[in-house]
Amino acid sequence: MIDTEIELRTSVRWVRTYVRVRWVSNTCWLRLTSTVIEKQPRICCRGTMKDDHNISVQSDLPLRKRFILSGLRLPTVSSLRRRSIIPVSNRRPDFSSRYDFHTIAYDCIHLPKWNAVVLICPKLLNLEQPLRKAQFLIDGAEVRLKKVKRFKRYDEIWLRCRAPFPDELECRLDATVLTAPIAKPCDEFSGRRVLCTKSRNNRLEWIYDWVDHHVRNQGTDSVLLFDNGSDAYTTDDLEAALCQVTGLRQVVIVAAPFPFGAMGLKKPRNKALFLQTGLLNLARYRFLHCARSTIHCDIDELAFSDGATLHEKAEASLFGYVTAKVVWRHLPKDHTGPIDHSSHTMRRSRETQTKEKWCISINFLNRFFSHDVHGIGGYLFNRIINIRSSRFLHCYSISTNWKSVRKNQIWDLVPALDGSLGN
Repeated sequence: MIDTEIELRTSVRWVRTYVRVRWVSNTCWLRLTSTVIEKQPRICCRGTMKDDHNISVQSDLPLRKRFILSGLRLPTVSSLRRRSIIPVSNRRPDFSSRYDFHTIAYDCIHLPKWNAVVLICPKLLNLEQPLRKAQFLIDGAEVRLKKVKRFKRYDEIWLRCRAPFPDELECRLDATVLTAPIAKPCDEFSGRRVLCTKSRNNRLEWIYDWVDHHVRNQGTDSVLLFDNGSDAYTTDDLEAALCQVTGLRQVVIVAAPFPFGAMGLKKPRNKALFLQTGLLNLARYRFLHCARSTIHCDIDELAFSDGATLHEKAEASLFGYVTAKVVWRHLPKDHTGPIDHSSHTMRRSRETQTKEKWCISINFLNRFFSHDVHGIGGYLFNRIINIRSSRFLHCYSISTNWKSVRKNQIWDLVPALDGSLGN
């Protein structure tokens, strides 16, 4: 399959043309789509093309695309809202500003193979029964709610849809009418080795180092980043930082302007963090269904392998899924310079691990399992398919301290001799 993107900018506007050619059974299928975007005058051509007609070739830069999740949200003045699952005694002072009271769905995705539109939702809780009684319309035609699938930290609403190209979903909930565009599964990551995460206000140099590391050490060639309302820089800044990574071929940034969720004071502290798990499963349906393999980890975690990479291990696995242990790495106690991943050269004298992180190559055996922060299928298979030759180093001070302030002083630290960081 040959993918070529051409960008031609006239004096008035951009005309962006995507050409995809696929050979199937000695037959050539050609698909050509165009998108017009208003921009400043310039002429630019990207792709595997000859330098004809004075058009400059920029084949070293990755393809880029942006999306914005609009979803379905109840008005803040509505009397209907999600009940809290965190008891008053376990709430932090910032609970009211962090808890998601109003989001019904993060995204609506058309799944033509199942004749359905699926809504990826935070835990519905008390909103489920009103939604079962609500009226749903797709492009003006009423559709039936097929089922509601419940998971630990997110839910799915499945609607029957036989239309080949649905555009808009309308939800009539009592006197409230909500609308959202219906997304189509994307093929930007077809055959790609992807790195996927969510981020909010992480430093651009951290993000660059994190992606660059996985490109060089794991064979990653694409990145899917969900930006949860960063205000320390613009999306243009974020995209520019990612595009500087040598070897990266595809960058997709998805704006996810929803509350991340509220933490509890004591265990279970994370039960109201709906967004991250919702985004992982949204990515599974919409973006990563055709990826060659995907590493899921946070920006403070770096994957290392002795021998075959995590991508290679997942792709070679019959189940298409592998996990690796996560161990802490720290700054030296006398560290005074800039904080970055390579400065984390110390480990705890008694090595401690956190929950595994993972890589998946979606296939017929694992495609129906839901995704979560530390694996798939409720972590039932994590220990069985753990790869001992790989590990994630969890860099303690690569943090915006959104959960809690991280301090080094409480551990006895010794040099990490695995040679992974700082060399």
